[in-house]
Amino acid sequence: MILNTAPIMLQGPWERGYSLDKQVLRSEFIGNNQYGYPMFDTTRTEIGDAMYQLKYQDNYEVLPNIIETASDFLLKSYLIDTKFDDITAVLPSDYLRERQPVFQISNGIAKKINISFSTNYIIKVKKTPQMKDTPIEKREGILLDAFQIKNKEELKKKKAVLIIDDLYQTGTTVKVITNLLKKINRNLVVMILTITKTRNY
Repeated sequence: MILNTAPIMLQGPWERGYSLDKQVLRSEFIGNNQYGYPMFDTTRTEIGDAMYQLKYQDNYEVLPNIIETASDFLLKSYLIDTKFDDITAVLPSDYLRERQPVFQISNGIAKKINISFSTNYIIKVKKTPQMKDTPIEKREGILLDAFQIKNKEELKKKKAVLIIDDLYQTGTTVKVITNLLKKINRNLVVMILTITKTRNY
């Protein structure tokens, strides 16, 4: 099933970037629970709710809908005039998690649109904190030495790649990765697709 989306253009060092929709439409503080933690009345977008179910409720029944929605968007936008050599995914902060939603989404999209999914270019060389919990001004410094590019000679032969991430907040992670890729292959066309985007950036 294709979910409702309202795609948002993302500006950055890439050639084209989109998020399928906002993550949340509204979130209202309604008080603290019995343990003193804040509670919110949150209204998510349709795709935002699907991502919440997948990432935080381990509900993998929504995965096919996310894959179908993203694939449909790609076929009707990016792939009209661009042919990707590969699809790759942003490595998550919690890379020890047994099932990585962003990898499963990316691999599913790759199969759906008949393009290879590759993890051959970007490697994470150190663990990073959750970016959502990190001050904006410190994020780039943390990430600059967190990623490295491997198989550089292979990358130099590529013409276009699509980077997929589950959430776009400030865009620091995809900006760092895009710049690393282009440092190796300055003619590389980099496209970005994130499933959701925060409201504030």
